[in-house]
Amino acid sequence: YLTRYSGIQVRGQYDPLVNRGIFIPINPASSSDYKVMAMQAAIRFDEDFFPYAPTQIFEIESKDYLIKFFMVASHPDGKRARIYAINAKTGQVEEGIGFYLNGKIVKDPTITIKEWSFLGISFSNLLDFTNYVGSIKINGPLLVNLVSHYKSTNLQEVQNVIERPWFRVKRDGGLQFDWQYWESAYIWQGVLVLSTTSYYGVKPSDIYKSYTGTNKIIVDDTREFRLNG
Repeated sequence: YLTRYSGIQVRGQYDPLVNRGIFIPINPASSSDYKVMAMQAAIRFDEDFFPYAPTQIFEIESKDYLIKFFMVASHPDGKRARIYAINAKTGQVEEGIGFYLNGKIVKDPTITIKEWSFLGISFSNLLDFTNYVGSIKINGPLLVNLVSHYKSTNLQEVQNVIERPWFRVKRDGGLQFDWQYWESAYIWQGVLVLSTTSYYGVKPSDIYKSYTGTNKIIVDDTREFRLNG
């Protein structure tokens, strides 16, 4: 159970000019073919108001990427804050990720003071940790719990790149297509990609359900059941 005292947090006086924090290794054995597709953490800010200046809360470092996550007050009273990600190499907002808040996909995750929130992150470009010890570093004034990351498999990667051969664009079995067929109901992605299997294999929404115990499957039939008193 999550309480205001459960979790990990950087101790001492927080200084935004000093990058220190709690280091959580990824791929500590430097294994080959190690790629991360998603992560999740429960986060809580226990002060009376969020900072009005962008404040880093954590970062994830892979072989080729360093992505820094920030929060900044999004309401005049400081009770709510928006979370966003910056690519450290470019200094620009990182577009290649999807955010989930409490299991629901959102454009801009917004958290509230003194409340626990589950922040899920999916990476459209898999983070590569092949033969490399990467990390998640908690370096902001947040209380954090249940930090997890999820490794991709080769099968999931193969499923994502199954493309439609050119001859199948023009013909399928005995049917012959012209461009009007594709133009009416498809974008180019639909023409190119034959498989629509999920790239991730597991979504942050599924991860959230497993943590909260709401990923149950109900099996039933159409028969009526009566109790006679």
